[in-house]
Amino acid sequence: LVGKMDKKPWRVYCITSDGEHQEGNTWEAIMFAANYKLGNLTVIMDRNNMQIDGHTEDIMKLDPVADKYRAFNWNVVEVDGHNSQAIYEGVINREGKRPHMVIANTIKGKGVSFMENNPIWNFLDRGGKRWRPMLMTICCEAVGGKAENILPFTVIPEEVVATPVGLF
Repeated sequence: LVGKMDKKPWRVYCITSDGEHQEGNTWEAIMFAANYKLGNLTVIMDRNNMQIDGHTEDIMKLDPVADKYRAFNWNVVEVDGHNSQAIYEGVINREGKRPHMVIANTIKGKGVSFMENNPIWNFLDRGGKRWRPMLMTICCEAVGGKAENILPFTVIPEEVVATPVGLF
């Protein structure tokens, strides 16, 4: 709002989850942005249909979330959240001076058999003794192998195992 009032060329980007859209203050901010025509605002929603205590649609239905944003006078695009080019195009292809929502449809834990579509990974500890077998399984699956066939022959350097940043 300050950037708009001061006629600054600022762009504001916000990344949010679908679970956060069950909170009233989120919808208050959505109305605020539309009311003040904050065309410099782009929000990217990770729409994985999960939150800490289950599937979003089982807890409190959000769909049709895109239509709700449109009703608040936002530009809305839906993209494959696992495709970085699609996300990029969704962010830059905006129209008019309205706030812009990019709904990035994703699958939580995609490609990791024991994590995929499992809401427990919103809060489960991924460190300690669990870290090495998880990393080994992820590495095996990433190269198209089955963990039980590759794991006995796999060696992962300790410094890799001790650096979990960015993998989850």
